[in-house]
Amino acid sequence: MIAFIRGLIFAVNEDSLIIEVGGLGFQVLAPLKFLNPRPQVGQEIMLHTHLQVREDSWQLFGFAQEQQLALFRHLLAVSGIGAKTALAIVDNISAEAITRALAEGNADLFCKVPGVGKKTAQRLVVDLKDKFALPYGQAAAGENLGFSAALGVALPSAYGDLLAALEQLGYRGAEGRALAMQAAKNLGEGAQSAQLLQEALKLAAQG
Repeated sequence: MIAFIRGLIFAVNEDSLIIEVGGLGFQVLAPLKFLNPRPQVGQEIMLHTHLQVREDSWQLFGFAQEQQLALFRHLLAVSGIGAKTALAIVDNISAEAITRALAEGNADLFCKVPGVGKKTAQRLVVDLKDKFALPYGQAAAGENLGFSAALGVALPSAYGDLLAALEQLGYRGAEGRALAMQAAKNLGEGAQSAQLLQEALKLAAQG
């Protein structure tokens, strides 16, 4: 699996980048609208990636944020949602807005994406709503899975690793997300994986 790609931008296309790494040019499909600043030829870039392998082709998808990558993979898991549609959603709607819409069951937002009809939007919400349920009644505060805009703090880069570690320890779904969010809030953006996990387990022990 290719976790990320780092290299120089060789070309900027309508929906993809050509990134030169070690003399090789990799075409990476990416949500360019949310790449800030706008990619420029000759610029160094690093993207978190998802490799889709099919019998007739391999496609590499790249995202500036780990949250975007996670959302893209959730969308792919929905029946009838292909990579092109999943990428279009992530390219047209911010990650924060996507998670909020899924948590609140707002299918109308996805209908604004070209190629996404009402039935597809409703299927997305039905299949993913439980995964993005807001823990501990935090909907009023606007707090969503993977994001802490309402708290005024940024999530640490190790947040995804923390969620995975908690899941392995049996803290799944809303419970795991609530512990991870509170640990991230307590320790701040610069916290490392081990520190976050220790804080989350301390919170869990406190009940």
